[in-house]
Amino acid sequence: MKYTRALCILFLLIFLFAMGCAGSARSLTESGTVTLNDAVATVTERLVFGSITEQLQWLETNAVSNTQYRLEISDHQIIEAQTISFSDRSNITVRLYSSNDKVERFISLTGKGSLFTIGSGVTMILDSNITLEGNRENNTSLVTIMEGGNLIIKTGAKIINNSYIDDRIFVRGGAGVYVRFGGTLTMVGGIISGNIATRSWGSGGVHVQGTFTMSGGEISNNTAGYHLGGGVTVGASGTFTMSGGKITRNIDYGNVGGGGVAVLGGMFTMSGGEISNNRSMAYSGGVTVIVGGTFIMSGGIISKNEARMGRSVGGVSVETDSNFMLLDGEISGNSGFFGGGVIVKENGNFTMSGGEISSNKHGGVRVYENGTFTMAGGIIKSNTSSRNGGGVFVSVSGTFIKNGGIIYGYTENDENSNEEIGGWRHDEENTGHAVYVDSSPVKRRETTAGPRVIMDSRIPGSSGGWEN
Repeated sequence: MKYTRALCILFLLIFLFAMGCAGSARSLTESGTVTLNDAVATVTERLVFGSITEQLQWLETNAVSNTQYRLEISDHQIIEAQTISFSDRSNITVRLYSSNDKVERFISLTGKGSLFTIGSGVTMILDSNITLEGNRENNTSLVTIMEGGNLIIKTGAKIINNSYIDDRIFVRGGAGVYVRFGGTLTMVGGIISGNIATRSWGSGGVHVQGTFTMSGGEISNNTAGYHLGGGVTVGASGTFTMSGGKITRNIDYGNVGGGGVAVLGGMFTMSGGEISNNRSMAYSGGVTVIVGGTFIMSGGIISKNEARMGRSVGGVSVETDSNFMLLDGEISGNSGFFGGGVIVKENGNFTMSGGEISSNKHGGVRVYENGTFTMAGGIIKSNTSSRNGGGVFVSVSGTFIKNGGIIYGYTENDENSNEEIGGWRHDEENTGHAVYVDSSPVKRRETTAGPRVIMDSRIPGSSGGWEN
């Protein structure tokens, strides 16, 4: 009996050992069915193991349509440029995840090219603690999303430290991510940071010719050295919808501008989030809308942006047949060499029906060179200027029409007052604390213009809402 019991125990140990060995020698794939979040449909999920290059090679041969593949990243991977594209197959999701959710896993680029080019019918998901890293010798975007391709960036993921060095004229792309026509980028979290476009028409962080939806995360500390947006550029076919997250601390050194965002003929819709603490040497520290671009703002904040040289503005520049519609939200605390909150010029149109323009240095709104500012609602308050027009300045070639909203004038000890503080060519009593039109004769409004005060820069005297 004693020997029989010992023999049973021995057989049990041998069986458990064999099972453990079989478990440790995992096959290349394991399968199951999962339901993902709203960003991805319900699909069959297969787990893929090995190095990242081995996993991608396996997928190239074996991937099937309507399937998600989870690629486990267990250590630092250094790889050459990869294209993820499957002929005659579609709706394939490639999800990169860390084998340890508490450890950051790097996938770094060696050589030049896009670390990942995402082809049609492919969705790539960057999970928490997955970091894609470029290098300072690269000559293109770290990630390129082709027509029909999709990239989803989740909380904790990063796209960092890539350089886009290209001396060719009019070559577009973002040092971090390039969303080509028909491509889609969705950012629910994560970080795109430390990317540099040194030349050409490259954007520091993201260049959008397709569709970009941002509800969280951060685009920060990116640099454009020549023409376009330090953080994001939205090209002519591009659409950017922002409901959350931050575009912050980006820099543009070029002569087109948009330290945070440049809308170059595309469409930007902002209902939430923050564009803040960006800088530009010219044009606008926060947002530049040019060449027929459109920016619709119904929420969020454009704040604490700075522009340092030339005819620049801290917050928003609208020009060359472009449109900015402020429905709600806040443009505040910006500072520029020539304007603080908003500059409108060169057939640009700025329409304000709600929201707030406040606490900007060098004026709230400045209108030049056939620009038009139409105000139907909202509040302009607490702005200061060392030139004429604390709240609004209009040049002889600009147009300003007000049929609603409030523009505060100057009242001592009133924190809402717009104020001309420098006395540049004029004394404090005749500088247009609320509104100044540089026509002949000059038109001024020193006191608050409430909702019922109708104003028109083309009409002189009290009929135009003027006090002189």
